[in-house]
Amino acid sequence: MHKNPKLAASRYLVLLVHLGFILTGIVTTLLGPLLPTLATQWSLKDARSGDFFLAQFLGSLICVIICGRLLRVRGFRFCFTASFALMAIGLACLGRGSWIAGLVSVFVYGCGQGFSIGATNLWVGESNPSRRASALSLVNFSWTIGALVSPSLVALGDKTHRIRLVVFALSLVAGLLTLAFSVSNFETARMPEKDELKFDPVLKISKMFANQTAIVFGLVFFLYVGTENSVSGWVATYARRIQVSQDDVWALMPSFFWAALLAGRLLVPLILRRLHDLKLLRASLAVAVVGCVLLLYAAKLQVVAAACVLCGAGFAGVFPIAMSYLSAHCGTENRELAGVVLACGGLGGGVLPWLIGIVSSSFGSLRAGLLIPLLGTIFLILISLIPSSALNARFGGAKLRTEPLRK
Repeated sequence: MHKNPKLAASRYLVLLVHLGFILTGIVTTLLGPLLPTLATQWSLKDARSGDFFLAQFLGSLICVIICGRLLRVRGFRFCFTASFALMAIGLACLGRGSWIAGLVSVFVYGCGQGFSIGATNLWVGESNPSRRASALSLVNFSWTIGALVSPSLVALGDKTHRIRLVVFALSLVAGLLTLAFSVSNFETARMPEKDELKFDPVLKISKMFANQTAIVFGLVFFLYVGTENSVSGWVATYARRIQVSQDDVWALMPSFFWAALLAGRLLVPLILRRLHDLKLLRASLAVAVVGCVLLLYAAKLQVVAAACVLCGAGFAGVFPIAMSYLSAHCGTENRELAGVVLACGGLGGGVLPWLIGIVSSSFGSLRAGLLIPLLGTIFLILISLIPSSALNARFGGAKLRTEPLRK
């Protein structure tokens, strides 16, 4: 019995994308558990530590913006290859030299992260037009596996005093993925016409602000990515200050967040078969609000862990549902608009954690800074509470349903 070579190639590409997104999850969330070590190395205050988040997600912002254009001009293979090459370079240089060099390293691997997030979500969304939410939930499940592993890797490196070795090993993995993607069979983009070679990002952004739907999408992604990164990025530092005496346990606090997010994303495709996506979105965000409030009142690591679980479970369905709407709205003809919207997520992922550092230094309390993700989640609930008829009209109504409803 002969195997279908096209089917085998398709499965290989799917496997490669999922493996790449696992590493992307590790790299995206590495800074949170690593931040106390970097702050100690360079004697940084919270405001200065927050600059690392800004550097990482500014890099992500820039590359997600141009990712849609590069996909059209050079294709998916180029974007995937560039993403992991940048991650390899940034990780290899992290922790060497001054804190300015550290900022540059984080910026570089943030650029790679941006290419990977944009290319992966767009490729999966376009490859699965009849089941976008489920497919996107599964690939983001892979991302969450990486996010879950990341704190454990940092804790292991901290315990064995081999943090740099762990980071360098991740750089080698990124290098191997660079080679794998460079010889893959992803689509080759057609050569653009001369008039298509003109790329004006300001024009694209202005078109976005002229499109009310795109503004809503941009705000949702800005708030969601910002609140998610605020909780996961600062919770290790927060836990370390609550109970300093427990060796390395503080570094594992983000794992509770990512474990809950992982379990939630496994369940999202199943729940969507029974529950309308907007109802699931609202219920999930309500759970996240409870988690954010509990985090603010936490005085023990057990309470911090419980708060992380609630936040992770609450955020699990937000990105896949929002991304399914975005993919359906933009389609294959408007990848650049999708790139700009995703870039808003990258901007939020840098700005909100950075603001936490500023607020923490200003008030002398990280607890005060953690009000920011609570407020961000509340705003997301308010957006989701727009009357259903208005949302259906704005997002295309039943045409954007990604899973059949079963009575």
